[in-house]
Order: sequence, then structure tokens, then C-alpha cells
Amino acid sequence: KRQGKKRPTVLDFAVTNKQGPRFLQQFKEGDLIYIHGAVLLHDHLTSTHSLRTDYGTSIDKVTQDFGIKNTVILSGSMIKNLDPTNEMDVRFTDNGYCIWSQSMSVKTFGKNFNLYNLKAISQQDERYNLAKLCITYLNTRGQSATVTGQLVTDGWLKKDTGEQAERTEIIIRNMTLPRKPPASEKRVEPQTAVAASSTPATLWGGKTLGDDLC
Repeated sequence: KRQGKKRPTVLDFAVTNKQGPRFLQQFKEGDLIYIHGAVLLHDHLTSTHSLRTDYGTSIDKVTQDFGIKNTVILSGSMIKNLDPTNEMDVRFTDNGYCIWSQSMSVKTFGKNFNLYNLKAISQQDERYNLAKLCITYLNTRGQSATVTGQLVTDGWLKKDTGEQAERTEIIIRNMTLPRKPPASEKRVEPQTAVAASSTPATLWGGKTLGDDLC
């Protein structure tokens, strides 16, 4: 198994619409900025991630005291059925960790969809074992969920070539499943037919259009 080390995640940042000129005037190279409400995009062909502004995106200059903020929220569907015998999907380590891996399809702009690599890591004896919950509930293709996590890049050396390699994933910290209606809850269907035993009644209390209804 590869031994990875955490690396900084490099993101291209595209400022669109009217924010572009203001961004160029307000910020310069080396500034620390806080971006809130941008759209995270993933090009699975090049394995690169980027940020793009959207309506409601805010960009602010901050100082070192602000710290590092790294939060990703995604809503989408799982793209595969989980294989519990495949260590690429589910793994239990010798030092007591449970690791779940899956990919999520998320609609971005227009009819476009992006794929994101998700991972949950929990100690097997944790009371709130997120990895095991994901194994139980996010194990089928098409299952919808909303996840909150952090963008993390893992780097390592390839054993066969010695080249640098890296993989960026979203380590999730929480997940929410869509609400399912109770089994006893019946859907109300519109009814256009009148039962044979029913006598149609007027809604006007016996009055006609020629009467004064006021």
C-alpha cells in the first residue's frame, strides 16, 4: 500500500461577471483571501480542481490570524455499487480504522455534471462511525446524499517509476440522506370523476349568476 503525505491543494480560480475588474483592482499576488460560496469544479480527465465564482460568491482579503478555512458542501448521487470485498471501496486497517471510498456525481452549470472522489475515515470503535454509516447507506448507484467535508491532497512516489503522484479527495465529516416518506403516508391523487352514488351540488348556495351574490 502506498504511503502518502499531505500536500497543498492547488486550485485555479476563475472570477466571472462583474467581479473580475473589482478583483483585479482590490487584490494582488501574495494576498490572503477568503472565498465563500464559489463552485468547486473537477476535471476528471486531468484530475484537477478549480473554483468558479457564482451569484452570491464573496471574496475578502484576510490576515494570517484568520486561519485556513476548507469546507466543501456537495449534493449529488453515488455513481457505483459498493463492493465490500474490494479494498478500493472498503478497507479495515490493522491500527483500527475503517475507510470508505466512493464517487459522487454533482450537477454544476446547465446540464453539466462533475465527478468527485469521496472518502470517510473513522476509528472502528467510534460512537459516531461515519465510515460505517457510509458503507451502510451510500453503497448503491443512484443513492442521493448531501456531504460536508474538506478538500485534501495526498502525494506519494510511484514504486515502479519513482515519479511523483497525487490524488485529491473530499474527506467527508458529515452526510445527510434525503427524507423518505413514511410507508403509511398515502399520496393524494386528483379526482375528476364523480361517484355514481353522489349528487352534484352547487358551490353557489343555490344562487345563479343572475342573482346578487353580494
